[in-house]
Amino acid sequence: MHLIARCEVQSVNEINKQRSFLTLNALNEFDSKYSGVDWRQKLETQRGAVLATELKNNANKLAKWTAQALLASADYMKLGFVSRVHPRDHFNHVILAVQQYKPRDFASQINLNTSNMWGIVKSIVDLCMKLNEGKYVLVKDPSKPQRSKHNPLWKMLMLVKLVLLQMMWKTKKLLLKHRGDGCRRS
Repeated sequence: MHLIARCEVQSVNEINKQRSFLTLNALNEFDSKYSGVDWRQKLETQRGAVLATELKNNANKLAKWTAQALLASADYMKLGFVSRVHPRDHFNHVILAVQQYKPRDFASQINLNTSNMWGIVKSIVDLCMKLNEGKYVLVKDPSKPQRSKHNPLWKMLMLVKLVLLQMMWKTKKLLLKHRGDGCRRS
């Protein structure tokens, strides 16, 4: 089996004729009245505490961004801490701080096990390879570690929230579209 992953980097930085590839992501501050952490006050003095809170609340998002940076072989990933100018104004934002990390270092900092990432992908691919041809929905009960499969009555595409499988699917659709196999949007 061959795995093709389409990866992206958002920026290239050239210093002393040496290129560095970067991924750029933004963490948005939730209303401090509800979250309990006011970034404007805590970000300069307690950046680690702010990041720890974000990791607790958005571990999946940070793990996904880190996995994307690792797959793209990015040299650095930059995290921007973004807040609304006014809590009720959802159009205007301000960048409060930007932190730069090496993806491997950040992965170890957030306890992201890269071997486990590939193990999860392998288990999902193995599960899908055992199924008869058809369309399935992959469902995970949050209280159970196992996934179950359900064949829906209506047409649905396989819904998997892993970046790799999304990229594989998009690439397959593009290849089918370019070959003229009549691949349609659903």
